[in-house]
Amino acid sequence: SQFRQTACMGLLKWFTQRYEDKLDVHSIEGSIPHSALQFALDRCTEYVAEQKHLDIDKEFPRVWDHEWEQFLGFFHSVVHKDELFYDFKDKLLTKYALAKTCLKEISRFWPQFDIDGMRNIWIMKPGNKCRGRGIQLIKNIADVDKIMGLKVKYVVQKYIEKPLIIYKTKFDIRQWFMVTNVQPLTIWMYKDSYLRFSSQIFSLENFHESLHLTNHAVQCKYINGQLRDKSLPDDNMWDCHTFKAYLKQIGCMEKWNQVIFPGMRQSIICAMLASQDTMDRRPNTFEIYGADFILSEDFTPWLLEINCSPDLSFSTSVTSRLCPQCMEDIIKVVLDRRKDSNADTGLFEMVYKQNYPKTPPYLGMNLSVRGRKLFRARGKPPKNEGKEPRERMSLGLSSKVRKSLDYYKAETLHDNVATKLLPKLLSPDIYKGPVIEDLMEELQKSMYESDSGIKFV
Repeated sequence: SQFRQTACMGLLKWFTQRYEDKLDVHSIEGSIPHSALQFALDRCTEYVAEQKHLDIDKEFPRVWDHEWEQFLGFFHSVVHKDELFYDFKDKLLTKYALAKTCLKEISRFWPQFDIDGMRNIWIMKPGNKCRGRGIQLIKNIADVDKIMGLKVKYVVQKYIEKPLIIYKTKFDIRQWFMVTNVQPLTIWMYKDSYLRFSSQIFSLENFHESLHLTNHAVQCKYINGQLRDKSLPDDNMWDCHTFKAYLKQIGCMEKWNQVIFPGMRQSIICAMLASQDTMDRRPNTFEIYGADFILSEDFTPWLLEINCSPDLSFSTSVTSRLCPQCMEDIIKVVLDRRKDSNADTGLFEMVYKQNYPKTPPYLGMNLSVRGRKLFRARGKPPKNEGKEPRERMSLGLSSKVRKSLDYYKAETLHDNVATKLLPKLLSPDIYKGPVIEDLMEELQKSMYESDSGIKFV
């Protein structure tokens, strides 16, 4: 569904951009009906209505699969093959105003609106591979069905078509961070990071991996393009300090401390919190991760993926300096700080520590007794005080009640002893409260007359 939705938005973006650039959108020789643009406008309008919950009282018309297939074919011809519309009956200014307004509404509900572009390119990554192996870029839904038919699990993501590029070359940022505890979650972020460049000039017309995959394991297989700017490093890596110098050069020095690093920190914390319940909770362990970020044109970092067991080999001059330093700082955090909370942690900085409320002490089951207290009648003390007849153990009565019953047992009560005994136990002179009828009935059932007196069961 998102593939279809981004195609509709892409067609509206194509139309509004060409109109603003005063380029042709229709021609006598065009091959695409104007109904394709109206189809995209209707679907985007419905999406905005759904986000505003206006679809509760209104039912939208059903769109069949063959209609979507036809539209996607038109979209591919227009955006990727430069086809134009024909028989455009409506005024272009009216359509432009409607499309512009609709896109402005969508941008409120679509977080990746500015970085999605208009070509509807998606990237597919095998779930069981690493180092850039098996990654493919696709622009046709038929290619997705073909790849998914290989019975291999893939991670499918919308490709960032409008990244920030340096000297016309794509790059990403590798940021290390470490988790030293899962419950409560404790995250350490490394202050230094490094940029990885592609070996070729960035272009959306060519889907070759040397243009789009910035992993060093991929780029080391290719020779840097001849047209690439000589200001870029030969080994395709910058450390963050070189990048800061570049930002200062272009007048954006504050972007690192105000936008880029805080944005990466927030993305890492949110990703770890979202996956906390599925993480291994082994005590006295740690894990180092490598997070990959892409910057958009406004310098906002977008998290691409998080790699466990990241590459710490000395592959370039940049990693040859950073990796040994990182490994040394890991020891400072997991060992030195364990013994001394004030120990030096190198370039690792604790960016998050979960605050758990203290668990109240366990006090056992909360038991309560409902009823009223029984009082013994005034009289002689029980003769058998101190003795515990075996028959008595079957009753859950208090010691005072049991002593009183022993006393009256010794007096050899007559047939109606129960009716005379209980009123004495609850004498009006001593107790003014209500009579517990169910307890009296239970006592009457528990006693029966015998030759030697009263016997309890």
